[in-house]
Amino acid sequence: MTNQTYPGASLMTNEDYHANTTHISKSGLDEISQSPAHYYARYLDPERERKEPTPALALGSAVHAAILEPELFKSQYWSIDDAKICEEIEGAKPRATSRYKEWLAVQERFNAGKEMLTADQFKHCIRMRDAVWSHPGAAYLLNEGYREQSFFFNEPTTQAPCKIRPDFLNPSIRWVTDVKTTDDASPAAFGRSFFNYRYHVQAALILDGLAAIEGTPWDGIAFIAVEKEPPYAVAVYYATAEDIMDGRVAYRGNLLTYLECKARNQWPGYSTQVQPIQRPSWMRS
Repeated sequence: MTNQTYPGASLMTNEDYHANTTHISKSGLDEISQSPAHYYARYLDPERERKEPTPALALGSAVHAAILEPELFKSQYWSIDDAKICEEIEGAKPRATSRYKEWLAVQERFNAGKEMLTADQFKHCIRMRDAVWSHPGAAYLLNEGYREQSFFFNEPTTQAPCKIRPDFLNPSIRWVTDVKTTDDASPAAFGRSFFNYRYHVQAALILDGLAAIEGTPWDGIAFIAVEKEPPYAVAVYYATAEDIMDGRVAYRGNLLTYLECKARNQWPGYSTQVQPIQRPSWMRS
């Protein structure tokens, strides 16, 4: 892997990428899909509060770093291994002693600025990393390329300002790869997740964005699904042409809504009308 900047990409941190509100990302399109009011509340409201990442999201970021950016993982994360000091202190509650607290303060000073992971969390990150790199298909896709690259472009059909940050670009085979942590990486379960979380929208936006920037299409996009618990099973799936087409239709509809709301500076929520209950598909005859 390389940490160089891919031609056409903007060199920036993940935090700076997400802080940019002049362009809309797949996450923003997800908010628009729910309602423009949700997008405004998350990205545009001057009084919006910064959301702290959930524990699951924070752990997911650590796993991504372990798999794709080992140097970043080493520099930004640390784990507390207190088995030895607890054994030395002995007693029923070694962590309640002043000696342990003094030891912990030293560890925290030494690792200032890093995010602490529990021993179990650190173990999960390493085992998920090893599981991914032990998978022949995943290792092939991630063998050589560019990770966490930020791109800004105007979507050709709507001219809406968009942004994408693919996990990994392998220009030698012209494939994009995205890593997803999941509870169930089996084909049926990940297929549900793929559409529930609108990964098809992500796939289409990334491929269309790269084609718009470079003038040449990429061959495809794959998703590495790695389970968060033992045995840390890994599977690799690719988005089909039908998936990409469905995602393209969805994101262009979202972009048109975004542009209309932006032009009017109006960000409506749900309908103001009284409506009948919408039955789920499995309840319909």
